[in-house]
Amino acid sequence: MTPLEYAKKYWELEVPLADGPVRVCVNRYLSGCHSSPLLAKAQTLVDQVGESLTVRVRTIFGQIDERTYDKTSRRVLSGVLKDPFNGKGSPEEVQALLQVAVQCGYLKPNQLGTFCSSGKIGLDCCGFVANYIWHAVMRRPWDVDMGKKDLAASNYIPAMMQAGRAIKTEADFASLRSQSLVLATADSTGKVIPNGPGAHVMITEPNTLIRMGGQSFIANPKGKSTINHEGQSIAGRQKQIKEDVTFVVVESTGGGKGLVSSRYRMLSVDEKTGLFCVKRGCSNGTLNVRFATVAG
Repeated sequence: MTPLEYAKKYWELEVPLADGPVRVCVNRYLSGCHSSPLLAKAQTLVDQVGESLTVRVRTIFGQIDERTYDKTSRRVLSGVLKDPFNGKGSPEEVQALLQVAVQCGYLKPNQLGTFCSSGKIGLDCCGFVANYIWHAVMRRPWDVDMGKKDLAASNYIPAMMQAGRAIKTEADFASLRSQSLVLATADSTGKVIPNGPGAHVMITEPNTLIRMGGQSFIANPKGKSTINHEGQSIAGRQKQIKEDVTFVVVESTGGGKGLVSSRYRMLSVDEKTGLFCVKRGCSNGTLNVRFATVAG
């Protein structure tokens, strides 16, 4: 399963209900921990002593998975219900939340779509990439996190980059065109930004690399500053990418964009640090990023 195929699980999410499935779209950006009257009411239902609660979800691989939670396993369901409010919900966790919302009487089936588009639940950048790697690539059970959700962005982004192999040249990048690569924003020295302003993580869609033009690079051996073809100054040891190199990135990002895919353009690369400058397709801005293979 590719990142774009995984994103479509959110965009075309089917929620199994007693009276038939309801399709919703989950594509809003959401970061941080958020409370909700729905979460409080659902938690009350989950915490009822002596009661069990059953949810049925369609997994990302197409099977219906039914789970019954009793007093010994309710803590697992509590975590499942919280994740969509924290920007970390998997497609199955969102289904479980919406089912419980109907079961506890907070929402009617015809209100689920409006609720999902309201911004009360959603994904942040780590939420999308982490869920894809943990559940689509590593095939971890949808309600077992193995610590994924407990890791803050400051821990997870660098750890995710360090788990894979660093990509430092455009040729290396091109040789891996059939794979997905993780990319994270970095500072001018090539160090990945762990959290806070400027921190962001994304993932490439495999087999979307397009190269048009002549030789790959214009070298600058004298160490002088130069201007790349987008009019930006680049360091002396960087190499300007002369040909047009583009590729598709899937990400959950702010600024009213949410969960999107767009075509990025590679502008320049420092082959010593592996620092790439790329032009975003979703916002038309530029980012300094590092690339790494996906671990798992």
